[in-house]
Amino acid sequence: STAGTGTFTATGLTTSGNSTITVTAISNSANCSTSLSSNRTATISVIAEPNINSTSSTNGCDGTGNATVTLSHSTTSNLPVGTYTVTYGTSSPSQSNLTATMSVTTAGSGTFTATGLTTVGSSTITVNSIVVQGGSCSSALSNNTATITVGSPVTAQPPNRTIDYGSSTTFTATVGGTNT
Repeated sequence: STAGTGTFTATGLTTSGNSTITVTAISNSANCSTSLSSNRTATISVIAEPNINSTSSTNGCDGTGNATVTLSHSTTSNLPVGTYTVTYGTSSPSQSNLTATMSVTTAGSGTFTATGLTTVGSSTITVNSIVVQGGSCSSALSNNTATITVGSPVTAQPPNRTIDYGSSTTFTATVGGTNT
């Protein structure tokens, strides 16, 4: 008899967390089977493939070029508590393969900051993947876009004035920019 190692695929592990697998018999390709006198067990950690069914975002008019994006799923086990790497792109300006860290502190909903939104007007944020940090599982995403309006930062420039000590004056400022 020759000792060796082998691999197999376990199915039905759909819940995040620790699971125990018990091997009770082994068979080969010739359908020869051997029952194990003492069952062999292994504890494995299951990491769910995150998924979303809703994407929304705040408008990017804060002058920083950033927008807060909220990803959610009505089935909370599809977006469990954890830290994720989100890969996304924007339509205006055209950017792809941007990454951000998203923390989910309440199962079913998490937020991340989309950056680089510096072009005034409409921009679509498209989430391409969500991967739990330290993992590699990602699933096909639906409802993975949010359209925002990026406004120009509001600016105010009062006129220059010289005033005498002890006197007063009134400043009138002209405000420019858009707030959408």
